[in-house]
Amino acid sequence: MLLQKYNKLNNIFDINIFILSFLIIFFKWFSSFLIFNDENLINKILFDISDVYYLPFIFNVLDLNFSPDYLNEISSENLIPIPIYSILFHAILFKLLSFSSFLILELFFLYVFLIIILKILTNCNINYYLALFTSIFIFVLPSITNDVQLFNINLNIINGLFNFRFPRPLVTSCYYFWGVYLALLYYKNEKFELNNFLFVGISLSLVFVSYYYNFINLVILFFFLLISKLLINKEYLRNNYQNILYSILIFLILVIPYLYLFLFSEKDFSAMVGMIDLNYEYKVLLLVHFLSKIFTFKFIFIFILITFLRFFLVKFTNQINFKEINFFYYLFIATILSPFFFIIISPSVSEIYHFLNWIVIISTLILIVYFCLFLNFVSKTLLSKYLKTYNYIFTFLSIFFIFIFQFINYEKLLNNEDELLRKDYTKLQKLIDNNSNDLNNLLSFSIRPQVLWMFKGKKEFSSIESSISSLNFDQLENNFIQNLKFLNISPDNFSKIISNKKSSWRYNNEYIKYISWYRYQANSLTTFNNSNDFDEKELESIKSSSPTKTQQIILPKSEINRLYNSYTNVDIDNFSNKPDIIILNSESLIFEYSNVNMKTYCEIKNFDKLKVFILNQSASCLVNNG
Repeated sequence: MLLQKYNKLNNIFDINIFILSFLIIFFKWFSSFLIFNDENLINKILFDISDVYYLPFIFNVLDLNFSPDYLNEISSENLIPIPIYSILFHAILFKLLSFSSFLILELFFLYVFLIIILKILTNCNINYYLALFTSIFIFVLPSITNDVQLFNINLNIINGLFNFRFPRPLVTSCYYFWGVYLALLYYKNEKFELNNFLFVGISLSLVFVSYYYNFINLVILFFFLLISKLLINKEYLRNNYQNILYSILIFLILVIPYLYLFLFSEKDFSAMVGMIDLNYEYKVLLLVHFLSKIFTFKFIFIFILITFLRFFLVKFTNQINFKEINFFYYLFIATILSPFFFIIISPSVSEIYHFLNWIVIISTLILIVYFCLFLNFVSKTLLSKYLKTYNYIFTFLSIFFIFIFQFINYEKLLNNEDELLRKDYTKLQKLIDNNSNDLNNLLSFSIRPQVLWMFKGKKEFSSIESSISSLNFDQLENNFIQNLKFLNISPDNFSKIISNKKSSWRYNNEYIKYISWYRYQANSLTTFNNSNDFDEKELESIKSSSPTKTQQIILPKSEINRLYNSYTNVDIDNFSNKPDIIILNSESLIFEYSNVNMKTYCEIKNFDKLKVFILNQSASCLVNNG
């Protein structure tokens, strides 16, 4: 066969998974180098790594700087709760291998994800080649369903299962499914060794720090499994309490660093990530909302379908292990209960829609696994004479779906709307490199130029993205206002910049988000300071929006007035922190309304999507003007 069977239940290396993972990563990046052949690796990381907002945390972890303020004249004594375990691998390897580490770690985490899914399936006694294909199919599925709707559900939610977005779900899904794999071993095996108990503690700590929504899911799942063992063996707890305590101990040891960062973090950071306190009224509203989602036709249909499949498969327990079928049903129920359990016990919550997303993700996964179990049964009973052909088919399908992924990825790159912007960043890199001694302080209001600045070893900023900084709201607001004043934006135009703006499905303001993210989230559950100081259309949108719509941003009129007054009253006559380079988006309101002092700066003209200004004394300015 093209792919020879190479699998043992306890073996963490599988040559087939490695080869397929390598081919996926190789052709993924080969496509990027082929289409954008004039780019260096830094440019590709800036555009092909989906979430650049987490990239600065790599430098924070390397420097052990958990209080990054970035601005020379503004300091912070508080911390920022960086999800250290989802950044750690990238930080260490970046120190050793620089920018090539991102490619290597994509290969590593893809391999880890696929091997974990393969091990879960083969531990269910599923044929190796069917398990191999299913692992590849689960990986490719988010790409196939990205633009698909079913029962009015956008199936792009399934992207949260696994993709190359750093660090979620690239890293976090590996941690989570490792926990699921350990839970399966725990449920299946009567004897669970101490090292496995320790692995459970480690896995739970990694998931807790990286993505707590999955942590709640795993805790409920392990609780179900523990109860099932107690029902079978009354002496189970007495015989295993020491191992359980060791597991809890290692969990606590590993989460302490993050808890320290969280407890001593900048208090405004919690509001920035959309965290709200859950009083009794809020808890009731959220519980009712989730119950209403549970009792919709589409969810009842999925629940009945999965329940039916469970009972249908149980009839074949001679061939399909009863425990495997039950395990995935427990996982399904644990996922459904997760939001209810969390709302009841937690004093606060942030971005709770993730719980709903994972109900969709796990429901999809379990439907795939149950179908796989059934197909495995059919192959053993009806196709045993044709097993070799059967294996060939799934080998071919594995390679075929990899081809589908590459085709989708290639088409996505080919139709990339950022082509001109990517070229601008190539030019921008050359500009920075050629004027490295002259350009030391950056003014920009976008995360990507700021990350590029860090990649170039620069550390001075005139403005910084709020989500990567430990500064408080007052500091961020004042700095933002001073910089817009420096750009000679009029008060009336400032008012237009901060005004509430309606997009296709929500209100959003990228400039307010730049300085405060979800501080001004507005939905039927909460608004800023529980204000009703909005116009009629805004109030209507707020009241009709889901309480899980954290990403909708609407400022009350009083806040707009406060910011406007702050802008009109600020004095920058003594503003001495002049940036060496200003980078603005040509389509942004900030650029449209700005009036850069051309006695101090010159514009570098060869950009399409960016507007770049540098101090007149810079060498490139002299060349540009010459």
